[in-house]
Amino acid sequence: MSTIIDIQNEDELRDYINNSAKLIIKVSATWCYPCKLLKPKLEKLSEKYTDVQIINVDVDKIPGFAHLSLPRTFFYVHGVEKDFVDGDRIDCIQSLLELHFK
Repeated sequence: MSTIIDIQNEDELRDYINNSAKLIIKVSATWCYPCKLLKPKLEKLSEKYTDVQIINVDVDKIPGFAHLSLPRTFFYVHGVEKDFVDGDRIDCIQSLLELHFK
């Protein structure tokens, strides 16, 4: 079972941003190969960092992110964007996770 929640609309996305203390948003698309590579890596990280909520935003469902490089991973703390990483660079994602969510 996936530990990453797929977001269906902008209202749901806003709710997660506004109500999560520690949030990772993965912006991706079903047709994006690097996005597919990143998903199992994030799922593995979620096993270690159980207090961090991870959500997925598909640019084909929520087109406001369509202009971004994919995948892009955002880090939010109490509704405030702290950082982001482009690509499936799990080493950078883990470093920022430890920096912002300790």
